[in-house]
Amino acid sequence: MPRPVDRLARFPRPIAIVHGDGSLGPVASLDGDAVDDEPWAIEATYQKSGRPCLVIRTVRSSRDMNPRGLPVEDASIQMVNFLARADRPLGHGLTAPSRASSRTGFDQVRVAVNGAAVQEVEVAIDGEGVRGTRMDALDAAVVELAWHGQAVFVTGWPDALQTLALRAATPADVAHL
Repeated sequence: MPRPVDRLARFPRPIAIVHGDGSLGPVASLDGDAVDDEPWAIEATYQKSGRPCLVIRTVRSSRDMNPRGLPVEDASIQMVNFLARADRPLGHGLTAPSRASSRTGFDQVRVAVNGAAVQEVEVAIDGEGVRGTRMDALDAAVVELAWHGQAVFVTGWPDALQTLALRAATPADVAHL
């Protein structure tokens, strides 16, 4: 498995992380996904009390990639993944992971996200305002932004998104991992 600093170097464009040290502290983990050995997405996770409180997923453009087999990236998927990692139950009776319970949980999230009001937001990235959307559902929130020709999804508990400012990550930001 590549080291986080190597993942960062291999990603073709900048990845977004929280600007400043603030109450979230440093990046707790930096994970990535690949398609056909090409980096597809990188996730910077911030934790409080050992549980994720904010995940920033930078997804590269599919422009230079074969579209076959590319994952779907949307607000519903980000919410499902965040809630699963945060170990937050999606509904009664969903304690044992199975195909059926996973599907039920995903359906619950999709319904909640599809029913959520979409708000226009502006988030500073490297000091410049980037317009996007925010949806709040299931006591969590997802912000979706377009930055440098790629998608940035910021998913977390609403209090972690209150004063959100982002910047491009540097190797020093992940050297401790």
